Amino acid sequence: MPQNDSKPKVNLLTNTLVYSIGNFGSKILSFLLIPFFSFFLTKEELGTYDLLLTTIFLLVPISTFQISDALYRWLIGNDKNINKRKYIGNAIGLLVFSLGSIISLIYITNIFINVYYIHLFVTMLILSCVYPFYQQILRGIGNIKAYAFSGILHSFFLVLFNVASIFIFDDKIFGILSSSILAYVLVIALLQFKFNVISFQYFQLKWNLEKKEMLIYSLPLMLNALSWWVINASDRYLILKYLSLSENGIYAISSRFPAIVILLNSIFMLAWQDKALSTDESEVVDYQKIFKNFLIFELSLVAFLISISPLLISLVVDEAFESSWRYMIVLYVATIFSALSAFIGAGYLRQKKTNRVFFTSLIGAVFNIFVIILTIENLGLYAPALGSFIGFLVIFIIRFYDMKKEFKLNFKVVIFFFLSVYFLSTILITLFLENSYVNFSMIFISASIFLILNKKIIFKTLNFVKSKI
Repeated sequence: MPQNDSKPKVNLLTNTLVYSIGNFGSKILSFLLIPFFSFFLTKEELGTYDLLLTTIFLLVPISTFQISDALYRWLIGNDKNINKRKYIGNAIGLLVFSLGSIISLIYITNIFINVYYIHLFVTMLILSCVYPFYQQILRGIGNIKAYAFSGILHSFFLVLFNVASIFIFDDKIFGILSSSILAYVLVIALLQFKFNVISFQYFQLKWNLEKKEMLIYSLPLMLNALSWWVINASDRYLILKYLSLSENGIYAISSRFPAIVILLNSIFMLAWQDKALSTDESEVVDYQKIFKNFLIFELSLVAFLISISPLLISLVVDEAFESSWRYMIVLYVATIFSALSAFIGAGYLRQKKTNRVFFTSLIGAVFNIFVIILTIENLGLYAPALGSFIGFLVIFIIRFYDMKKEFKLNFKVVIFFFLSVYFLSTILITLFLENSYVNFSMIFISASIFLILNKKIIFKTLNFVKSKI
């Protein structure tokens, strides 16, 4: 492990750009591959593959107790008196215990519930837990360049192997899962060899005070992750129950493009968490300004993406999935409140009030399920999209009023009113005026507004990139 126990200096723009490099490939391309798969997989195959991934996303927080988040919090924090390598050893012990327990349970239940791809499924689950653990250690010790390197490497292997598997294997799902596993294995092996991320010197399964502290911090985050999974992904099972596997395939396409926005937001959130968690009380941070700029960026970006959705789907997705753009629009709106909720949630992490993170997310998850069950028979695939929107809206409202004193957050009514009117107009015109001239006009207008409103951020980013070339 790199010898870096000092507190890393955090620059929000610099870290955001570095995290962008590290995440754009591995995470965003994995979602973009789904539309690519639509040309080679049937609706049923795509629905099955999406269901397997969704289940893995459910099991990852349960299998890890979100212990990597607790480790990151201790590694990046201001306490210089702790032995960071000892905390890494304790985290490894907890991860081995939790992951081993879940894997054993999966194989025991498989005696009664046959899963065709069980071995691939379990291997994929293990690697989906271990790889983020490595990345959180790199983040915590301030080596975000290594973090970015791992993302680039993973993206290269993922695309290369996934595309090759489509043409090599007759069983497409088997091929995609196998190639994804190979990409994970190579990246983890190279990270360990190059950076010696994990040293087993302090590894122990014995219970101690540090493990207790980490679990108290991380368990509410595990429950929070499950609540967010309910809002983001449980709709797949409800679609399967009330509709069909074929419609789950269509919804898989609908959710993938908004999921890219969520991942883009998560990149910023990585840097934002670094800033929020590592800042001393004596340092002055203009949270109000950051929040305002982030809100403007989100609304203007999503408005542009909504306007371009019909054209985008017609160009990159097989025509059998063409109706998916309609549900995308509602999901795009949901991503805004998801991002704003995560932004404010950093305040809970700073105060180590992870129980509030879970409580607010649980309320949103309950609203999400309730809305879907209540409306799915009448609204079809609009119901899960609407449920996600309502769920994240509820979380945002609660967190905003709960934490606005901590971050000194207030809306500027004039700006918010203008953006709201423009945003709603974009949605209504895109949905109900299906005219090519109108659609192209909206794309041009929304792109122009995005560039005008975010010109300072764009110029700062370009200048930063130029200075590094």
